[in-house]
Amino acid sequence: MAQKIIAFLSNKLTLRGTEIAMYDYAEYNEILLGNKSIIITRNYNPPNKT
Repeated sequence: MAQKIIAFLSNKLTLRGTEIAMYDYAEYNEILLGNKSIIITRNYNPPNKT
């Protein structure tokens, strides 16, 4: 079977549970399934509200 590229999208990157779980999914996608993983994030800076 051909290797697939699987993208994981997150609006922001933090060191909290959601992004850690996403990293784990991406890592095991490569280890167990033999696919290539990429993690995509957005360059998002919300405006400051005063």
